[in-house]
Amino acid sequence: MMIIRVGFPGQSRGWNADPEEMERVQEFKIGDWACIRPFLTSTKYGLGSVTLGSIGIVYCIRPDSSLLIELSYLPTSWHCEPEEVEHVVPFMIGDRICVKRSVAEPRYAWGGETHHSVGKIREIEGDGQTSLLIFFSSSVHYLGLINSPLSFWFLILLRVFVE
Repeated sequence: MMIIRVGFPGQSRGWNADPEEMERVQEFKIGDWACIRPFLTSTKYGLGSVTLGSIGIVYCIRPDSSLLIELSYLPTSWHCEPEEVEHVVPFMIGDRICVKRSVAEPRYAWGGETHHSVGKIREIEGDGQTSLLIFFSSSVHYLGLINSPLSFWFLILLRVFVE
């Protein structure tokens, strides 16, 4: 049986722990992308109108280390504990993306694209709302919300141009 020895600030002796009972602490910074853990059954401050699996941006870290997460579909930030969310790799310029198959109808309609349409991120803007400029191989222009594994539940402006 493996035992880990854990040191805590202000203690001279370590503490023995079973690795199966421990988890890494994820430290968040303001601006980090975070996903609400999809299998939560309850949260310290309540779920309210939050959808499990939603992705948002860490807006504030409170003195007690709890977080405020900005989600595009909520008028105010969602209050949570760091253990209730996990880090998400943010979109990057050049990423190839498509609408998640589980999204039956994008918030702003299809505009000629389909689940099979693959685009490339050309620009990312941050002005309180995260916008992506995406080039698809069609000439149709439309607005859309990426609402899935690429689902970052942020309001994302999709402008579609010929590549």
